[in-house]
Amino acid sequence: MNFKLISLLTISAISCCETTKFTIPPPRAERIQPKQEWRELWKDVEKCSELSGNFDNVRWFKSLEKITDSTGAEFAGRWYYPHDIYLAPENVEPESGWTEWYKQFNIKHEILHDLSQTDTHPKAFDICRLTYNP
Repeated sequence: MNFKLISLLTISAISCCETTKFTIPPPRAERIQPKQEWRELWKDVEKCSELSGNFDNVRWFKSLEKITDSTGAEFAGRWYYPHDIYLAPENVEPESGWTEWYKQFNIKHEILHDLSQTDTHPKAFDICRLTYNP
């Protein structure tokens, strides 16, 4: 094996397994069963992003506390490698005050993190209009 190939494989391995600054899931969360409609959201995101994955690999959680980072910023959801999605309670509770559109947006956003296997926001987030910035 030549040096260039070894270097390329090493760089690929490092970049694929980049750690996230959100390594600690919310301290209190309960495992939930995904709603059937989330499968349709998954299919929509697969189609838009041209990525594919297995919906049944995802473990879904409802956070019992605010989802924050080390700076205190709050999030409506958070994806954790390899297939864990934590959702703020407002995404799951029917009478939360959040619109269905906003709930679906948040869930699709986290689905795209799972499909892309990254906590960053690659181009697919813009293409699928799943960024929080206007």
